[in-house]
Amino acid sequence: MPAPRSKTVKKKQQARADRLRTIWERKKGDLGLLQKDVAKRLGWKTQGAVGHVLSGATPLTIDLLLQMCEILKVPPASIVPELAELQKYDDKIRETATSQIRNVDLGLLGNCIKTVEDAERAQSTELPEHTKNKLVEFLYAELAGSNKNPQAVQEMAHRLLAIAAPSA
Repeated sequence: MPAPRSKTVKKKQQARADRLRTIWERKKGDLGLLQKDVAKRLGWKTQGAVGHVLSGATPLTIDLLLQMCEILKVPPASIVPELAELQKYDDKIRETATSQIRNVDLGLLGNCIKTVEDAERAQSTELPEHTKNKLVEFLYAELAGSNKNPQAVQEMAHRLLAIAAPSA
């Protein structure tokens, strides 16, 4: 026997179903939709299954939400408003990353990459890509605020590579 659902979960599911049903009522005429046609598009045998989704008897899964949004030509956040908050968070992360990319000294970054590759060749070793990326990140972070001395970059890269390289 499955565990009983909390009242909060049921309320959220019902609120989503209510928003979906409101959108359905508003758009079905303009889009020429019938429940039996939607059921067919979703690969279901009967229109009753669509009715269960619209009434809240069947909870919305992510896949079903996306399919219904595509059919009704609405964004998912119109049915699940919490998704708008996630989008804002995602946009903020993307904006921060873009800002960081804009502030990168590409010459120094290129020098760090080349130096790590040169150190690999000099020591006849090949690091896993993620290790190499971490070394480049570390070198860049250490040198971005310094005098960016190419010899210091090389020395540091060789020391780091000696630590990171697998023992022969």
